[in-house]
Amino acid sequence: MRGDPNKTMNTGRKESLSVENLYAGYRGNMVVQGISLQIAIGEFVGLVGHNGSGKSTALLGMAGLVQHKCTNLRIDECDCTSTSVRKRKLAGLGILLQRDAVFPNLSIELNLLLSGGADLNRFRPYSQLYDIAKEITNRKSVPAGLLSGGERRLLGLLMSMASSPRYFIVDEPTLGMDADLEVEIIEMLRNYAHVSNTAVLLVSHNLELVSQKCNRAYIIKEGFISKEVVCGTTENKLTTELQISQS
Repeated sequence: MRGDPNKTMNTGRKESLSVENLYAGYRGNMVVQGISLQIAIGEFVGLVGHNGSGKSTALLGMAGLVQHKCTNLRIDECDCTSTSVRKRKLAGLGILLQRDAVFPNLSIELNLLLSGGADLNRFRPYSQLYDIAKEITNRKSVPAGLLSGGERRLLGLLMSMASSPRYFIVDEPTLGMDADLEVEIIEMLRNYAHVSNTAVLLVSHNLELVSQKCNRAYIIKEGFISKEVVCGTTENKLTTELQISQS
């Protein structure tokens, strides 16, 4: 869906995050080239593409963390087109960055205090995820920088979910984690979207899990959204569609 200033998305559902004609990049180089997308409350939506396609930059642009411009960005009924990062957060937008989302020189306890604490209850149905998260939070005095890559990722996830964002955009939440833990985290995020009156937009390299667990997914290629795919089946449609989009 290449940006078209004369085309307006159907944003009939008020409870949604929608962005139209988003350009985003760095130092004047627009990596994202006019994409439009929408996620509604209760949805678990994927954003997939090859390395360098613009996935992370799109999320950063939506959050206001990089240079960007768009025709329209709405969070529910709030027009956030020209608002600050803080105001977008207050409107209900939360983000987990791909890079480390922790303060490495501060203790685990201080990291959690700065984010508003940690709610382990949403992890409780997922045994491995819950056990690891509980073990991390019990190591209060340990500097976050001494955790393993996967542990830092999980701490960052705890911190970014502390405010219970209504619209949660998540960039590669399972980096550095084993396959079983990866499945539990994706299951937890899907449950968070479906039962907590929220919506989740997920960037992930695991096309099979996205195809099985998400409601639908956008494919991004060279800064443009090339296709939207219905998901939620055991058939891995995304791998085939991604291959077609690159041909």
